[in-house]
Amino acid sequence: MVRILNTVEVRYEHRTIHHHFAPAATVFKVLQRAVSKKGFCLDPLAAAKANLILPGADAPMPREAAVGKFVKPGHCVLTVDLTLKDFTNG
Repeated sequence: MVRILNTVEVRYEHRTIHHHFAPAATVFKVLQRAVSKKGFCLDPLAAAKANLILPGADAPMPREAAVGKFVKPGHCVLTVDLTLKDFTNG
């Protein structure tokens, strides 16, 4: 069985991290890795405010969505930004 993986690039400040995820992996799973010690090692307070957002978007990605949904046809890399912006007040 061939397992298709997407590379997700997460950008934060001046760094970019890369990791392979199955297309069915959730945005939340990618976010958890990005804020962990294997990612940007954010403190718990910052990690609680963190969201992933597509470059140029004005709203965060839905945490329950599959990352494969955001990969353009014919591509295998998804680039997202990690943000600590508060989206609760609109």
